[in-house]
Amino acid sequence: MSSQPDYAELHALTNFTFLRGASHPEELVERAVAEGYTALAITDECTVAGVVRAHLAARGTPLRLIVGSELHLADGPRLVLLATNRAGYGALCALITRGRRATTKGSYHLTRADVEAFDLDRCLALLLPAEEPAVESARWVSGLFPDRAWLAVELHHGCDDAARLALLRELGRMSSLPLVAAGDVHMHRRARRPLQDVLTAIRLNRPVAQCGYALFPNAERHLRRREVLARIYPPELLEETLRIAARCQFVLDELRYEYPDELVPTGTTPAVHLRQLTEAGLRQRWPQGESAKVRQLIEHELALIGELRYEPYFLTVHDIVRFARARGILCQGRGSAANSAVCYALGITEVDPSRMEMLFERFLSRERDEPPDIDVDFEHERREEVIQYLYAKYGRERAALAATVITYRPKSAVRDVGKALGLDGAQIERLAKALKGWVSRKEIGERLTEAGFDPDNPVIARLLWLVSELLGFPRHLSQHVGGFVIARDSLHELVPIENATMPERTVIQWDKDDLEALGLLKVDVLGLGMLSAIRKALDLINGYRSRMSARRSDFSRDVRPDPIVTFAVETAPTSTSNGENRERDSARTSGPINGHRGRIPPSRSDFSRDAHPDPTATFAVETAPTGTGSGETRPPLSLATIPPEDPAVYDLICAGDTVGVFQIESRAQMAMLPRLKPRTFYDLVIEVAIVRPGPIQGDMVHPYLRRRQGIEPVTYPSEAVRGVLERTLGVPIFQEQVIKLAMVAAGFSAGEADALRRAMAAWRRRGGLEPFEQRLITGMRQRGYSETFARQIYQQICGFGEYGFPESHAASFALLAYASAWLKRHEPAAFCAALINSLPMGFYAPAQLVQDAQRHGVEVRTVDVRHSNWDCTLEPPGAPISRQDTRVPGTRKTLASAPVFAPRDDNGQSILTTVPPHPSPLPREREPNCIPSTLSPRERVRVRAQPTLRLGLRQVKGLSREGAERLVAVRAEQPFADVADLVRRARLDKRDRNALAAAGALAGLAGNRHQARWQTLGIEAATPLGVENTIAEATPMLAPPSEGAAIAADYRSLGLTLERHPLALLREQLTTQHLVTAEAINTLPHGRRARMAGLVVTRQRPGTASGVVFVTLEDETGVVNVVVWGQLAERHRRVLLESQLLAVSGEVQTEDGVTHLIAHRLENYNPLLGGLETRSRDFH
Repeated sequence: MSSQPDYAELHALTNFTFLRGASHPEELVERAVAEGYTALAITDECTVAGVVRAHLAARGTPLRLIVGSELHLADGPRLVLLATNRAGYGALCALITRGRRATTKGSYHLTRADVEAFDLDRCLALLLPAEEPAVESARWVSGLFPDRAWLAVELHHGCDDAARLALLRELGRMSSLPLVAAGDVHMHRRARRPLQDVLTAIRLNRPVAQCGYALFPNAERHLRRREVLARIYPPELLEETLRIAARCQFVLDELRYEYPDELVPTGTTPAVHLRQLTEAGLRQRWPQGESAKVRQLIEHELALIGELRYEPYFLTVHDIVRFARARGILCQGRGSAANSAVCYALGITEVDPSRMEMLFERFLSRERDEPPDIDVDFEHERREEVIQYLYAKYGRERAALAATVITYRPKSAVRDVGKALGLDGAQIERLAKALKGWVSRKEIGERLTEAGFDPDNPVIARLLWLVSELLGFPRHLSQHVGGFVIARDSLHELVPIENATMPERTVIQWDKDDLEALGLLKVDVLGLGMLSAIRKALDLINGYRSRMSARRSDFSRDVRPDPIVTFAVETAPTSTSNGENRERDSARTSGPINGHRGRIPPSRSDFSRDAHPDPTATFAVETAPTGTGSGETRPPLSLATIPPEDPAVYDLICAGDTVGVFQIESRAQMAMLPRLKPRTFYDLVIEVAIVRPGPIQGDMVHPYLRRRQGIEPVTYPSEAVRGVLERTLGVPIFQEQVIKLAMVAAGFSAGEADALRRAMAAWRRRGGLEPFEQRLITGMRQRGYSETFARQIYQQICGFGEYGFPESHAASFALLAYASAWLKRHEPAAFCAALINSLPMGFYAPAQLVQDAQRHGVEVRTVDVRHSNWDCTLEPPGAPISRQDTRVPGTRKTLASAPVFAPRDDNGQSILTTVPPHPSPLPREREPNCIPSTLSPRERVRVRAQPTLRLGLRQVKGLSREGAERLVAVRAEQPFADVADLVRRARLDKRDRNALAAAGALAGLAGNRHQARWQTLGIEAATPLGVENTIAEATPMLAPPSEGAAIAADYRSLGLTLERHPLALLREQLTTQHLVTAEAINTLPHGRRARMAGLVVTRQRPGTASGVVFVTLEDETGVVNVVVWGQLAERHRRVLLESQLLAVSGEVQTEDGVTHLIAHRLENYNPLLGGLETRSRDFH
């Protein structure tokens, strides 16, 4: 026999057999090819999650890839099943689905009965015998798989290999099973043995040193060289592997995916039905008739959709959007689908392609074998309704979410490897914190030294090596954010389905990249927080106006209404129920922003530069008088009725006053806005796209700004380039422009351009752009373009990898950016309330959102059990509700003797005071927040007309939602008399009532926090048989907390304060240390050195910013944007990450009205805060 016999490995696990396999699928394929294997079977345990990656790696190689799976039966042996054809593959996937669906996520349960229940005639079986193999099990396998079963002989240089082989020969004789060689492969090379041991330890949740016989005795479970195999196995066992491999003809490319067809009415076809829906949509979008350009786009797209037979896909997405809008759920398509006129006509997207330079081929093209991909954003809090609709309509056997592969990142890898090596918990946490972010080898050493570790310690060095090996390994499957796969027939015969962690969710075993690689269609049902916030803002506004309209009916027709009421009355909806309005008005509230001159149908979108409505009309809702007793109202405010191209909104945007505004609220965007100065919708589209790594890394931002400001002339290297870049002043901003440039300037074919697009999307993970570099530069140089220009384009292509925006995508997001900016400008109270009610989302915590609203003149009232709902709400402006009472707050009894104990404050001082002869009244609500003096008279009128924002019970830390909802429900029946009444009727437990007392939410019933706390002590949530407990301890008059203590308590309990800013209390101390205010920093001239201290609001370290960290600091006068360069950030890393109150010494930098403080030194001033706890929002 040849020293290198042909061989097919029939039993190999990848790292998708989580915490067992120690090699990536691609590594196994690469190694098998290098060793000259004939075939390789990927047989991960009860999964096919890794086979697509192996399939892609094997393309173009002589290696045959076999799809199979290892299965451990609960009442029987271990098997490896191999698919011989498409039917066998489908049966295998169905069996895996049975096992996975039978139990919780991450495990499976299969029995002999399950295997017997499936038609596995097209599968081959390998029996993996136990240490002491059972003849009965072997005979069961032989009988179930006649002429399709083998006994796997897996020898690994053990001392008993010869005896093992003899034993298995006898077992084969007794069960009529032939023998075949197999490797039980767990790694591609023996060098992965240490990592495999660590994976075993992680799986068993014990240190490696305690794993004992659970560890493999040697490193032989790798893809061994064929000459080694020849010395271990008899020739006939190796030859048998080839005969088995020859029977396995199935390849993943055979999979064909068909979308459901039940959406097509009887008697018609998908093409006809799609045409009918499109034409109906065109009539709604353009009641006066569409333009010739639109008609041309529609016909071109429908022809291509029909040619590629994608009509069912479009019909499916249309049905999903139709359902959402019927439920009043805001939704909007985005991404490359916004290039489509058909999608716009169907109501899937809101970007009017007739007014944008869209590239439909970016979405769908006959030149590439790739399905369309439509992303639809839904309100993130109502997306589950859409998901459950899909499950209900198509069934669990036909619909499931795509998977997301959760991989090891530095923090999780350090923790798991640390435990496996036996380090104690404290050491592991110090290591994980020190190695957060996994920086360069030099920085790792510095960080370890800083954390008290010796980088040269052998244990630490081993940990670092193992962590580097483990990074990127799959840890488990999770569910995709919204990628839905829907099949015409059983989905589980295409790919296995398993349970998700969330109840009522199921996921397939492939992720979006796997689906794309095989050309399988998915619909992205995504959640977007801003859509929820906009919906909630609209509901708040319409509900408030409705209430004010109802209140107005109590006034005489002849009395001219107060201007405050006027604002609310003139636009009140006809219904007072938000729920009643939802379904009826869903089409309008889900529509686009109207942008045409005059009054036109609300179903149109517009992005025209010259659409400027009459400014007086814009402000009509603020100051116009209403009719008297006629009850005249305007339709409810919706996305469709938000006025477009409002100069006041663009004023706000140009000032960078965009806290909370979608897509333009980040530090970088706020710094860009005053420089770019968007004045039209298309300017806003550019703004959304330009602050991205593509334009930044391609050095396109400054040229664009200089050209926009008239500092630099707009030039084009050629007329062909002008046609691509004229709308962006000769500078490529969007992905489509880069692709078009490759075609017109470098001579790329459509196929090459599409290959470039694919490489751009994946190069950060897998590389692959290098082959295009020389092709692009050479092509451009041959056509007369400068090398500088060519290299700029290539650099931007690199920057666009996973980060650049297509123009259509930017336009979709710009719609929501404008809508949210309009709400912030004209309805700041409702906007702030909606943002808080929709958290977590965006960049800012409630404290910053509330302070920003106050800076815009919004009166904010604190949490109060007498008035607050769970969510933040709107109340009428003007004098706040107060309650005067002469009795002792929160009691019905006369005062008795002093209590038996005396509570004390944080300094140990008694908080008891002498009871005054006449108890003071309950505290009044805070007076309205000061209206900024910088506002014009007209603006002051507008601000006074704004409703008041009442904070919701959701802000109270430690308060259960169930308790809060009971509180609100019983309060609606009858106001609370006192704290005891509240606790008894709402059935509040000790935790809930203590949380309310600590938050100051009982002030209206009990007085200050100390008195509230006193009254909650000892109160029972409910007394037996509903009898009120008449024995009550007297309530002494307790001194209120100091201002500082109250502010600290606010931050602890609410995460914010409506008292003075904490730094106002420290200002004297800060001034003596020459620390100036944020207001002073923002007025200093360029180049001036200064020091300031502020609370850290956000830290942001963009992945493409060369280590620079952007920090936002806040004090009582405003915010300062701080730039910390990479070296300083690393040198002062602990100070930067741990400081709540950060002092910065640096240099003021001002450019185009944007001020930054360039940090030279950082200091931790946390001790000045005492017990105050604040939280920053950190982004990487």
